[in-house]
Amino acid sequence: MRLYAGIQPFWAADESLEDKLKRLQIREFSKDLLAMDLQELRQHFGFVTTGGIRMNLYIRNILWQLYRQVQAGHPPPFLSEGANIRSIWYHIKAKTSQHRATQGDHYGMVSTQLKLLVVEGLAAYRDFNLADDDKAYRKLAAPDGNPHIILIGEKRAYFPRFVEFAETYGVTVQMTQGKPSLLTVDTLVAELDALGIDLKQEFVVVTFVDFDPDGHHIPAVFAAHLKIAGIRQLKEFKVYKVRTRWFDMARPVELDKETINKVRYRLKARVVKKDSTKVWGRNTGGVDGKGSYKYGISADSFLEILPDLVSRAVTPELRVPPEDIARVRAFQKLSASLEAMILEKVLHP
Repeated sequence: MRLYAGIQPFWAADESLEDKLKRLQIREFSKDLLAMDLQELRQHFGFVTTGGIRMNLYIRNILWQLYRQVQAGHPPPFLSEGANIRSIWYHIKAKTSQHRATQGDHYGMVSTQLKLLVVEGLAAYRDFNLADDDKAYRKLAAPDGNPHIILIGEKRAYFPRFVEFAETYGVTVQMTQGKPSLLTVDTLVAELDALGIDLKQEFVVVTFVDFDPDGHHIPAVFAAHLKIAGIRQLKEFKVYKVRTRWFDMARPVELDKETINKVRYRLKARVVKKDSTKVWGRNTGGVDGKGSYKYGISADSFLEILPDLVSRAVTPELRVPPEDIARVRAFQKLSASLEAMILEKVLHP
């Protein structure tokens, strides 16, 4: 079972690996599942009455077998070189296309079954050497900074600003480009763990997203994914009528009424009709603070005051002050410059 810093999935602390595999109908096959003939596939994964193949179960076991190969140190070449979910599917498809009973486009099923292994704590996306498209929009905090604070932004265009905040306050930043994927969050947590950062400590999530139902959903999903990936302790905030496991910076209370009326936008009719939108308005107060659920405000409307918002949100949560971080970084830069100078003199006396 995959563990980060010795942490088991919170929902399966008392379930052994054997029991989990049995529940998920995953078996340890000595033979390569992709080398089995149709008769063998029907024996292990076939429907009793129709002779068809239970593809979800077949693919689940193929992925587990691939994971076992990775753990044993001999992964297929395509995984060693770096992969994505589609390349895993192509690897499987090369064999499944040979039998009529297993033919078809099962890419979505591969994605779903791989996610199941991650959610169940059996594997991590990183184990499969999968490329994370959001990695380029992430900056990890150094262990000697404030790695317990994660600052997330909805739009990639904000990333250069967020890098400055990361360097100033020593926090981790991640752009989500809408709703964050479990792959992104799982990879983020794996990278924090690789740096030796204690995943059992309390983490603080600070967000800069649109003030609307979709924007509100982003940190909710992010927090849920963090829990799946191994970060269970998140600080709760009471900035709305209900507590949240994150702190929203882009809130109407930060703008005057005239500005709100100028920048607010009407939500689409299909969004307004949703019960969840009404709940969002009731819980957050909406743009008017009275429960309105027909309007939203873009995070862009808060950009001018973003540095102040970050300062007020992050400063109370810091364990290492910015001046200490700046001093350490200055020393590191000086050391790097001296090493480069010495190397230059050694190579070119």
